Amino acid sequence: LGERLEECNSDEILKAESAAKVQKFTEWALKCISFHSRNCGNKNRLQHGSAIEIQLQLSAFKSFLDMAGDQLTGKDFAEAFDAACFPLTLFSSAIDPCWASGVASRAMHELLGLLVEWGADNVNQCFLEASRFGSTELVRILLQ
Repeated sequence: LGERLEECNSDEILKAESAAKVQKFTEWALKCISFHSRNCGNKNRLQHGSAIEIQLQLSAFKSFLDMAGDQLTGKDFAEAFDAACFPLTLFSSAIDPCWASGVASRAMHELLGLLVEWGADNVNQCFLEASRFGSTELVRILLQ
């Protein structure tokens, strides 16, 4: 984000929009973590519904990528990859370790795989950040 804000020099509107997007993304990430923490103890009910919902979301995302096709660049996919890894890198210590085995882990693996397949080239950078912040779960997923 810092690099992107530097690129826009004195464009205050762009800086404000960027800050708002980061705020929204952070709120979304915290909601995901909160949802996971509340439901982690009730694995049987969560596993089945979540597995179906996640597969539908991934299928919809893949369809979107197929339709968007040439309008998206490798940079777009790299940014999406970074955004997908961001909450897990920074907040993984707040997430119950059970997220790393099962539906959430498989979904993250599939999502990151789609982004790499379409051109994300920053896997190593995300891997280093995850290692630095101690996100062993994300490191494991990235190694796969």
